[in-house]
Amino acid sequence: MQTKEIRIEDKFSLGVRVAGLGLGTIDYIADTISLDERGAQLFDLPANLPIPRDELHGRIHPEDIGEINCQIARLLDPEDDGIIEVTHRVVHSNGDIVWISAHKQIEFAPGNGGAQKSPASGLVAIIDVTAHKQDQQKIQYLMEELNHRSKNLLTVVQSLARTTFSTGDLGTFKDRFSSRLQGLAHNHDALVRGNWIQVDLRDLILSHLAGFVEAGSARVSLEGPPVLLGADQSQAIGMALHELATNAAKHGALSVDVGHVHISWYIGTGRHLTISWSESNGPEVSEPKTFGFGQKVIKEMTASSLGGTVDLHYRPEGLFWQVGFTLA
Repeated sequence: MQTKEIRIEDKFSLGVRVAGLGLGTIDYIADTISLDERGAQLFDLPANLPIPRDELHGRIHPEDIGEINCQIARLLDPEDDGIIEVTHRVVHSNGDIVWISAHKQIEFAPGNGGAQKSPASGLVAIIDVTAHKQDQQKIQYLMEELNHRSKNLLTVVQSLARTTFSTGDLGTFKDRFSSRLQGLAHNHDALVRGNWIQVDLRDLILSHLAGFVEAGSARVSLEGPPVLLGADQSQAIGMALHELATNAAKHGALSVDVGHVHISWYIGTGRHLTISWSESNGPEVSEPKTFGFGQKVIKEMTASSLGGTVDLHYRPEGLFWQVGFTLA
């Protein structure tokens, strides 16, 4: 009587191959494993040849091998169900890393004379889950980044509320605080356009000036090369721009029809960025006798947040502000 050969494919899927699925047979007596073309590709090993199991296990990422060995020990336990599912990284000879998910099933040989059953053969189905793992890592990163930015934002808002309350008339607190929150909103609009990674400096400037001058107004001129700011740097610059624009609209060049604001920037050696805000044709300027929160933002807080330097001069012809720092 002829015995029909049962293929790996038949035992796993009744002859229907799953796209991208790698298959293998394990001989526990010879301590070898044979992989089909796809399975061999995933492990970066020869196909359709018996390979020592240790050689295959040597492809498992060092950080994963401990857990996998524990799972294999459970698989080989005759008291267990002989089935495991594992997910781990495989390191190819060229250094590439592939995430795989493997379903393993084992068959035991009966023990003689009451001896315990022993592993005889096994089947394994392997599939590449690298893309899925990368998506998971991206989601995890975004969640951590969102958590970090939310905490930072709450800290900024808390600081704004505290200092706005303590540096001005209580009767105007609501308007002053609302104005500064609007400045934060402009920062976030620019961040969204930059996918929360980088912000175009020109876009950030225009966002903060939009509430004070019409788009394309000759009262404001911008001069400088394309510059992308990191998210944290854009927040510091954005807060300063909001305070400068607010001050210019109340007391400086933007408070009169003929006033002008010139904003320029350039990149020097070592990616050192210098940004200048210069007002002209506005009311005559003199240094204030007392300094409020706005002064603290455009000078102390900006310099501290950027790890740079700030120059502020109350020139008679108009306010001059300059910040220099190294781009992230």
